[in-house]
Amino acid sequence: MINDISKKIAQKWISKNIISKEDFELYHYGLFVIITSLELMVFTLILGILFKIIIPSLVFFAIFFTIRRFAGGLHAKTELHCQILTLLLLFFSIAVIKYFLSNPNIDYKYFLILYIVSALLLSLCSPADTPQKPLDFRERIKFKKIIGCLSLAFLLINFILMQFKIDFIYVPIVCAFVLETLLVILGRFFNHRLKDI
Repeated sequence: MINDISKKIAQKWISKNIISKEDFELYHYGLFVIITSLELMVFTLILGILFKIIIPSLVFFAIFFTIRRFAGGLHAKTELHCQILTLLLLFFSIAVIKYFLSNPNIDYKYFLILYIVSALLLSLCSPADTPQKPLDFRERIKFKKIIGCLSLAFLLINFILMQFKIDFIYVPIVCAFVLETLLVILGRFFNHRLKDI
């Protein structure tokens, strides 16, 4: 559906001489990414409002989609399956964040351990490309370095946040890393690329 919308917009721009025919694919893809991102951000915001955790929901969204951009992971075969899976994962993640934030007796050290394990696995297993969009050696090294740097930076950020008990920020960060780690491992498994780790 979003693919069709972005295609129609790009075609309309061509008919109005806003862009050239040669740039159709570039604008079609760019519009697809922008519209999809907006849809997911609005859905996340709605979930944040419903669960009464707007800031944690937006923190989760920002962190998850930032690391996903470089780490890759499991991809659905069709746009519809991708949309459904992503919306379900967002709903589940926001619900989990709400659960943890509603139970302040959970020791933050467990979150730190969970983060470290997830970040190590993510750094080891990423990037997880797909047969449809394989990465060359230089891209793999570049993305692996970015994920390593992000993992270290968020380790420091989480450690500081945990000292000041700012759980509404560190809980969604940890949840974002855990989810992306699972998706990277599943992506490698379903793409038969576990041997490349």
